[in-house]
Amino acid sequence: MHKLLKRFLIGIAAVATLWLSAAAILIATSAPAFAGKPFVVHMPPASPCAPAAQVRCFSARDGAVLHAAWIDAVGDNRPVVLLLHGIMSSSEEMLPFGSQLHAATGAAVASLDLRGHGASAGTFGDIDYLGQYEDDVADVVAALRREQPARAVVLAGHSMGGGVAMRYAAKKALPPVDRYLLLAPHLGEHSPTTRRDSADVAGVEAPIKLHLRRTIGLLMLNALGIRSFNGLGTLYFNVANDAGLLHYSFRAMASCAPDDYRTALTSDDKPLLILAGGNDEAFDAAQYAQVVKLHRNGDAIVVAGETHDGILRNPQTIAAATAWLR
Repeated sequence: MHKLLKRFLIGIAAVATLWLSAAAILIATSAPAFAGKPFVVHMPPASPCAPAAQVRCFSARDGAVLHAAWIDAVGDNRPVVLLLHGIMSSSEEMLPFGSQLHAATGAAVASLDLRGHGASAGTFGDIDYLGQYEDDVADVVAALRREQPARAVVLAGHSMGGGVAMRYAAKKALPPVDRYLLLAPHLGEHSPTTRRDSADVAGVEAPIKLHLRRTIGLLMLNALGIRSFNGLGTLYFNVANDAGLLHYSFRAMASCAPDDYRTALTSDDKPLLILAGGNDEAFDAAQYAQVVKLHRNGDAIVVAGETHDGILRNPQTIAAATAWLR
């Protein structure tokens, strides 16, 4: 019996060693390269958030200050719409949509810079742990609830922001919101809405590349509870600044979308609306109508001929969102 146990433990140790060795090799592989010259951007450090008539500063649980462009409501009974931007973006991109929504409905609008983006504190493309984006959103929602408890809170997000909103929906312990407005949301790699085709296959270099081998290696380590290397880059963009090619870390990339779109969409029955463009380059818009059936109170509208970013500016989007909010 003792010998059998010893052999079993030796076998387990051998498997673990092989597993760790394979993970280490995968993690150490080179980052994806781009054939085309990267687009260079200048990213000055964010200035500390300063409260003003059109700016709100929210404190996260770790003391980080999050910046939000703010448009106040017309009347105390109007909802507050909390807008979350997409990948490599900021509150500035969402503000025109928020301004039009405010003009049409009188709702208050808070266009939030996610941690590390825009004027919010943090490191671009990285967070401290998996799920920190939705924890930050929870702290903002809690602050809005304390300040204006009579107002409904609508959590809205575009692309990555929609993915963060759905991660939020999947967590029962977070402060509840009253509605979800999703604009071409990223529902995760396993969702039918995620395109499987590659721009590289069509002869056009993709502007975003996944470091697949490193991602697999980090998933292997995370399966063993090892998260020390989750700050390594796994999603690279053909965009550079003074520090080099821009990327998102594994923990940031994994926090951009729900772990399981089915769990997120079946988590509650709060009203949910998905709006997407028929010519969306990032996601398969035709699949949104199918996946939203998982939700007990959800609907999807596809705006014919519109693109991934164009959905934010299309008058049909504002009209549909306005009718839904009312």
